[in-house]
Amino acid sequence: MHTGMIGPVWRFRVLGRFQKLNLLFFSILLIINFSTTWISAQSRIEGQVKAENGDPLPFANVLLLHASDSSLAKGVVTNSNGEFVIEDVNSGNFFIVGSMVGYKKTTMQVFEIFHQKEVNMAPLVLAEETVELAEVMVDPPYNGVYLLYGCQNPEINE
Repeated sequence: MHTGMIGPVWRFRVLGRFQKLNLLFFSILLIINFSTTWISAQSRIEGQVKAENGDPLPFANVLLLHASDSSLAKGVVTNSNGEFVIEDVNSGNFFIVGSMVGYKKTTMQVFEIFHQKEVNMAPLVLAEETVELAEVMVDPPYNGVYLLYGCQNPEINE
């Protein structure tokens, strides 16, 4: 009559082993899920581009470059308020370059992104760039000939 007692005990031991395996299996899956989420976390960089006088610069170019080789990671254009957002940025060392016609290109210091969700940058300030052009005078054509003063190697395309 011992056989009646052994059956339920054996079933309990077998179920206990499967429950332990299930618990172990789901624990490993949970750890893998959290680790891949942590490893592949992507960040968002926000900032603003301004002129030296503090005015926002709309439609300026903003480049996110890898610090190791200056290769392009992402590029965006500022909105009408001079603000920019660079999304889906992986971890690493980067620097930002801002440029706009009429302004000097400005480079920010290298910074590291390490699993931050959102990075707020200090304003990127661009200095005005003035270029003085040499004086060029064009007289009205006289018998189909233009007279140009103050330039070297003139070309005329009609």
